[in-house]
Amino acid sequence: MAKVGSFGDVIFEVSQKKILTFKELEMKSSAKWDEHSIHRNKAKLEFDGPGLIDLNYTILLRAEQGINPMKEIAKLERIKKQR
Repeated sequence: MAKVGSFGDVIFEVSQKKILTFKELEMKSSAKWDEHSIHRNKAKLEFDGPGLIDLNYTILLRAEQGINPMKEIAKLERIKKQR
């Protein structure tokens, strides 16, 4: 078995009996900035910390690949509710 990675309780892995992987991984991150007005001058920007990270990926859940789709969806839903 080759573990590819994990997300909470969801373990991405590939073996002869089980395939649970993702594809089309896309990550976006941002930063928070404050703008301060200065009389008769240009405004100044101040970094106020990192913003949120947005991850998007596609998971194909197929029973033929050794996966219980409903069980994996329930795990992902629990993770979503915890965040």
